[in-house]
Order: sequence, then structure tokens, then C-alpha cells
Amino acid sequence: MTTIKIGFGEGGQNLVPVAGGDPTVAETFRDVADDFTVLRTQFIALLTKLDSELGLEEIVELANDIKAKYDAHRILTGTVHENADSTNDVTAADATDLATANTLVNDIKAQLNAHNAEDSELEEAFTLLNEIKVDFDAHRVLVGGSEHGTADSTNDVTAADATDLATANTLANDIKVQLNAHNAEASELEEAIVLLNDIKAIYEAHRVFDTGGQHNANPDTTNVVTAADATDLASANTLANDIKVQYEAHRQETPDHTNADSTNTITAANATTFATLKTLTTELRLDYEAHRVLTAGPTHGAADATNVITAVDVGTAGIHLVDDVTNVVTSANATTFATLKTLSNELRTDYEAHRVDTDSHGAADATNTVSAVAVGAAGIHQIDDTTNVVTSPDATTRATLSTLVNEIRADYEAHRVDTTSHEAADATNVLSEPEASTNYVDALTPDAMVTIKG
Repeated sequence: MTTIKIGFGEGGQNLVPVAGGDPTVAETFRDVADDFTVLRTQFIALLTKLDSELGLEEIVELANDIKAKYDAHRILTGTVHENADSTNDVTAADATDLATANTLVNDIKAQLNAHNAEDSELEEAFTLLNEIKVDFDAHRVLVGGSEHGTADSTNDVTAADATDLATANTLANDIKVQLNAHNAEASELEEAIVLLNDIKAIYEAHRVFDTGGQHNANPDTTNVVTAADATDLASANTLANDIKVQYEAHRQETPDHTNADSTNTITAANATTFATLKTLTTELRLDYEAHRVLTAGPTHGAADATNVITAVDVGTAGIHLVDDVTNVVTSANATTFATLKTLSNELRTDYEAHRVDTDSHGAADATNTVSAVAVGAAGIHQIDDTTNVVTSPDATTRATLSTLVNEIRADYEAHRVDTTSHEAADATNVLSEPEASTNYVDALTPDAMVTIKG
């Protein structure tokens, strides 16, 4: 061991061999370097002990804390998750040493990343909306089983399939518009209302018409239709039944007619439902049109070529029997995920109820059923959390373990309070352990050492 005296280097001694003095500067530096080597070895041993006893203990405690809090978080329902995540559970045992800590932290990484990307309610909305689009567009043109009187070629959904929140909002809003328009499309009841009001007006003109001797100068002032014009099913039934009574009496009236019209008799039952209304209205039109030109018998002195019914038959262009005023979509347009969820689920409910509604359809549509589940049936997050993804490599050493566990801590803490993916922040499962300390040995600069060469 070299002893460096107080007068070391005075007068140039010790600095160069010719100046004399013991030890020389070269001998001194060699001894100092040897001392540093010994000190460095001892210092590394100390740091290693700190890492193994203190630093690793911190990591073990943090890893076990994350495991417990994450496993509680992933199954938390109510305002955090719509449904519990029963898949991505951490199965690795609690950490007790470096090896088990590496295993546990790597398992947490895999499960947290899988949890963040688990099926979301937004993905359910994509599936649901895209199916409703297909099913509705097939339903609206369905006529083969008497579902519709005629195909609805107007109210087609033109929005593209949903692939993200923006396109899902657009599609949902388009389906809402088209479904509501389809439900209110011109119906056979509306055709019946128009036709009955036309028959009433034309019959009323015919019964007193005698410009060409049609009624032998004896206009019929008795058999007057007094029912109000039709505006709905009830008033249409009333009007149809009144026209039937008055027309039946009129066709047998003499001397208005030379002989009673015994050919064009109304045989249809009185109207009490839409089906009976349609049958009666159709026959009223046919029998009246045949009656007004009947001269054989003789019945009329001349055919009535003036008072012609121009309204179309019931079922000529009407799509539904009656408008579907029940299954109207009332939810607000979609602008956010929350409004999208509400609207999507109402679209599903209203469309499914509409397609089997036999008040508006001649028969239920049993073909174009929506099989996709409602939004929220199985989805865990509102939207996938693509932000808080753990990207650090798997842990294999003390250094990589420290890096990974600290990133998992940061990403988990950010994920649990993320209200884009959750309906509300998870304020319960908060980590209590701090970040793990630096790995002291690996932080030591390898080249920070004096060495003697040659």
C-alpha cells in the first residue's frame, strides 16, 4: 500500500524518476487504481444487496398490488364496466422473488392489454347497426307473403356500414330517418280514405244526376250519405257502412230507375276492421261503377258518364295496411357514444316490433329478424382503450422488470380513470404502492473506473 506524504511532489520529487523521492507518481497512480478496483467491487456488492433486499422488495409489493387492484377493476360493473371481464384474469402467483416477479408482471401485462382491447359496446353497435341496415332494407321491399301491399322503393338506407364512432352515428341517424319514413309511408288505409271520400262525393252527385234522363226526371233526394268524410279507420268504417246503406236503397229506388238494379248488389259485410273495410270499399267502387252505366232492364234512361270514381283501388300503391304510428323512433340523433347507444337500441326494438306488426302488415315478416344483440349485452368497455397499452418488453432481468412494472403502474392508473372507455372512472381500485426504485447496479456507468494498461 503506497503512503503519500504531505510533501509529496515538492521540488519536483516523486514526479519523475530523476528527481528522486519514493513513491513515484507512477507507483502512486497504480496503487490508487488498484484501490478503486477494490472499492468498486465492494460498492457493486453493496448495490446488489440493496437491489435484492430493498429494490426487489419494492417491485414485489408493487406487482402484487397491481395484480389485486387490476383483478378487482376488471370485474367492476355498474358505472365503470357494462359487463364484468371474466376472461382476462391474472393467474400467476403472487411475487416473492425475481423469478416469480418476472412471471407475474409479464402476466399482468398480457391481461391488462387484453382487457383494454376486450369487446366493447361500440363494437356491438357496429354489428347491430350494420345488421339492422341489411334487415330493414330487405324488409321494406318484402311483398311475397303479403307483408306489404307494394314494395317501399323510396326509404333505402344509403349511409355506409359503421366502422368507427363517426360512421356509426351517421348510419344510426340514417336508419332512424328511413325507418320512420317507411312506417309512415302511404298506406292502404290512406288509399281507402281517399277512395271512400271520392265514392261519397261521386255517389252524391249521381243520385240526383238527370241531365240525360238517367233518373227519369226523378232525382233521388232520399238516400243521402250523411256520414262525415273519412279521416281515420273509425270514420272510414262509418262512412263505408253509410254509403253501403244508401247505395243499396238507391239502386232499388223507383221511379228514379225504370226498374230496380238487381245486379250490382253489395254483398260484403259491414266494415268493422281494416280488413273488412278494404273488402267493402273495393266492392262499393266496383258495384257503383257498374250501376251508374247500367241501362239494361231498363234501369237508367241513359248511362251516367259524368260521375266517375277516379281514386285508385285500395292496395294499388299503399305499402302498409295502416301507418305504423306505434313503433316510431323518438330517441335523439346520435352525436356521442352515449346517444349512439340509446338510439341503436331503440332502432333494434322499434324495427323488431314493426316487422311483426300485423296491424300495418298483411302478415308478419318472419324472415328479416335482427339476431345481433343489443348494445351493452356483452360489451365490457364503451370503446376500446387504445391509449394505455403496455409497450415495454417482457421482464427477464431486474432492470427490465423495473421498467415494465413501472409502465404497467402508469398505464393501469390511466386506464382505470379513462372515461372514454368507461362510463365513469374507477375511484376504488387505486394503487397504493409507489413506483419501483431504479436498479442501482445497472445504473452504475460501466466505464466510470480508472484502469492501468500496459
